[in-house]
Amino acid sequence: MAAFEEETAQDSAPGRTILALSFLVFGAGGLALMPFQTRTAPGDEGWFTQPWLMPLLTLGLLTAVSLIYTVRLWRDRNNAIAALTGGTLAGELWMWLRSAEFFLWYVAYIIALGVVGYGFSTFVFIAGLGYRIGLRQPKWLLAALAASIAMTLLFRLGLEIWVPPADLYDILPKSVGIFLQQYF
Repeated sequence: MAAFEEETAQDSAPGRTILALSFLVFGAGGLALMPFQTRTAPGDEGWFTQPWLMPLLTLGLLTAVSLIYTVRLWRDRNNAIAALTGGTLAGELWMWLRSAEFFLWYVAYIIALGVVGYGFSTFVFIAGLGYRIGLRQPKWLLAALAASIAMTLLFRLGLEIWVPPADLYDILPKSVGIFLQQYF
């Protein structure tokens, strides 16, 4: 039996239906908004150079494939019954919401970059995620510190990637702020 023919626990999960419906709504919504979000460029280079072409193709393809897949899922009686049972659907939605927590952690990290700087926000992000998933021993806090220092050195000194200065640096003494802005 090939790897793609194996039975898995996810075959009857309503998550496929939820994902297909989400992509269908996203694609159809994007297509509906296209006249308001894109314009035809001046000139006569051809329709294939217009800025609306690629969004139209990708959103059209996303919508068409999502519609076909959603119809196919709903025609499958086992999947339709599994999707309609409240307990299974609620469990699936709960798993998606729990997964969204980690996205919110990342959003908080991005916001913290501009407030407290790259080095400190990276440490808090790594240590916070480690604590959240159960790595609560002091060795993991030290590992988060070591990883943060290593990434800060790699990105700031090794690769010389510029990060905008944090708001925190403005309230510190000028020499300390300049040092932190340059290295952290």
